[in-house]
Amino acid sequence: MSSFSNKQKFRFGFIMLLAIVLIATTFYYLKYRHVSASEAEARGEIVWQTKINEDINNDGKSELIYLTSYNSGQSKSSYISTRLNIFRQREQKLIGFEEDLAFCPHRFFKLADGSVALCVFGEVGVHSQNVQILRWSDFSTLNFIDEDGNTNYNMISDSPYFDFNYAQTDKLKIFFDNRDYDKDPLVDNVRIYYYLDKDVFRYDGVERIYAEGSIK
Repeated sequence: MSSFSNKQKFRFGFIMLLAIVLIATTFYYLKYRHVSASEAEARGEIVWQTKINEDINNDGKSELIYLTSYNSGQSKSSYISTRLNIFRQREQKLIGFEEDLAFCPHRFFKLADGSVALCVFGEVGVHSQNVQILRWSDFSTLNFIDEDGNTNYNMISDSPYFDFNYAQTDKLKIFFDNRDYDKDPLVDNVRIYYYLDKDVFRYDGVERIYAEGSIK
């Protein structure tokens, strides 16, 4: 019996390696799919989902990001997620939201270190919006430091209205309108400003907007 030639040995080795890769890929895919199905079953029915597909890192590759709300009948939960590759996704549970979430009109901006942050918001109750700003790298929250030095992971606008703007010093600012209970809360607002300081938003004053409330 003649022995295998070097070429035959190479082919055999390549086929065995390919078979091992295919088996491993199938195993990890089935394992990942099983975990995802189990998590989805525990979370309940998807009652709201929206997504964007944008090149966040400016590397020529678009990232697909989902906002998803689940309802298990006993509880509601919301998540932000993105697919990293065929086997992995990055995901973070969001606190304080109800069913409908959305990306803010000003969706992305850069922090002082060049990393990217994104803004999400959603309705809370009848006339309020919950606003959170997250790091793109790990979906952790950027905190808000209020006038008393307290740290908050989110802000609530009960007018409801919020927006971003750049100051003359190129500092990124965000403001939130709330009802002015010292006046007429149906028509008068208090506008609270915060400015971006590295990777936190710090209190930057308040403005009273009389007879310009947006509550309907």
